[in-house]
Amino acid sequence: ITNDPLNVKVGKIPMQIDLGADKLIGAERGGEKMPKLVYTIHTKTQRGGADMHIAIVKLLKYLEKKYFAEINVSDEGNYWKTMDKTILQERFDEYTQLIDSVKGALKKENWQITDAPFHLSDKIEDLLNSRKTGLN
Repeated sequence: ITNDPLNVKVGKIPMQIDLGADKLIGAERGGEKMPKLVYTIHTKTQRGGADMHIAIVKLLKYLEKKYFAEINVSDEGNYWKTMDKTILQERFDEYTQLIDSVKGALKKENWQITDAPFHLSDKIEDLLNSRKTGLN
């Protein structure tokens, strides 16, 4: 049982997929108790785009049909449930706009790359809080 990410490259797009087992739960077969592993896979597809997201969902649906009784997917793009590319693309566009907005705000700040991560997170929190206050 590991939590080592699988590094893969699809075309020019590098991805990391975590194939680690999360839980060990009990199962029975013919009165015999057996361990049953519950796995999670986590990947972000924002950098890969909607087509990559669709390919991963199709792969997971195939794996579910062929090998598993059930796969539970948390899909921020809602493609797993709807299979609607328009809805997925709208979600991608929303996230891209949010990322670009944060990126633009951070570029305006005069921060040093050498700042420790916890200092940067404090600065980002302060920046977001000041912007939020300005909107109220």
